[in-house]
Amino acid sequence: MELAVYANANETIGEGHVVRCLTLISYLRCSAIFWMFRSLTERTRDLLLNIEGLNLIPLDDPSQLGVKLRQLNADVFLVDDYEHDLSRRLVDNNQPLVVFDDLANRKIDCDVLIDGNPARDKASYSSLVPGSCDCLVGAEYTLVDARYQTGHNDHRPRHVHVFFGSTDPCALSYDVTRYLCEQYQGWTFSLVATRETPHLQQIMELEKRCDNLNLEFEPESLASGLLKAEYAIGAPGIATWERLAAGCVTGLISLNEYQADILDDLEVAGYVYHLCTGAELPDICASIDSFLSLAVPLNRVRECDWKGGVRLKDVLAELLNEKDPDG
Repeated sequence: MELAVYANANETIGEGHVVRCLTLISYLRCSAIFWMFRSLTERTRDLLLNIEGLNLIPLDDPSQLGVKLRQLNADVFLVDDYEHDLSRRLVDNNQPLVVFDDLANRKIDCDVLIDGNPARDKASYSSLVPGSCDCLVGAEYTLVDARYQTGHNDHRPRHVHVFFGSTDPCALSYDVTRYLCEQYQGWTFSLVATRETPHLQQIMELEKRCDNLNLEFEPESLASGLLKAEYAIGAPGIATWERLAAGCVTGLISLNEYQADILDDLEVAGYVYHLCTGAELPDICASIDSFLSLAVPLNRVRECDWKGGVRLKDVLAELLNEKDPDG
C-alpha cells in the first residue's frame, strides 16, 4: 500500500496528530509513505526521517494539499488536521480519503472518518459527513500502541505517571511534578519529557534532588511507564486512550473549553476524572489532592479491548479491495 499523509506538529498544537498517524501506520504494510506537512517539531521530524520508505513533502501553502494529493495518486490518503477546510472533497472519488477527527463540530467530506473517543457514537457525525462515509467511532476504534494488547499490567501502588504532552504548551510539567514530589514523599512518580518540554534543565535537576522521581526522556512508547503506574495525571490528547488501555486511574486537566467538553463527557461516561480547567497552579494542585485521596478505578475502562488498530487495518484493507477487486 502507498499511503499519503497530511499531519503537522508544533509548540501550539503539540505532536499528537503526527503520533496518531504513526500509530495507525504501525498496523499497516506500507510500501511507500508520502508525508505532507506545514510544520514539524525537531523530534517528530527525526521520527519521520527514521522510517524506511517515508518521504517528507513540505507545503508552504495549505491550499496546495488537494493538488498534491491528486498528483501523488497514492492508494489511500490520510488527513489528521483541525485547521484545514475538509468540507469540500480534497481528492477524486476513486481515491479513498481517511480523516481522523475528535471535534465532531465541522463538515468533513471523506470515505472513512475515525474518532476513537469511547464516549462518542456515530450519531455525533450524522449531519457532518456524507451518507456513504464509513464512520468508525467509539471504543471499538480507539487507537493505541499494540504494546497495550500484550503488555503485562504491573501496577505499583502509589506510583503516578505524569505527562502534559510532548510540547507542554502551558509549561505545567515542572511545577506540578515538583509539587507532587514534595507533598507526596511516600509516593513515586514518573514524568515524561521531551526536548520540547519547557524548563527541561530544571526538571533534570529536580530528578537529582528527589528520590521519588524518575524522568522518562523521549521514551519510544508511553506503554513502558503507564503499564507500571496505578495513577496517571496530565493533559488530554491521544495519550488519554493509552492511560486507559494501561488500566490507570486517570485524572486530567483541561486547558481550554474544547478539552473541557470532551473530558466532561468522558467523566460522565465513567472513563476518566476531569480534575479542573485552566493552568492556575493552586487550582491544579488542589484538584490533584482530591483526586489522589478519593479516586477509585472506573469500571467502564475494562469494557474496552483496545484492538482498534487491528479493526482499522481490516477496514482499510476492505476499502482497497473494493477500489481494486482484482488487486
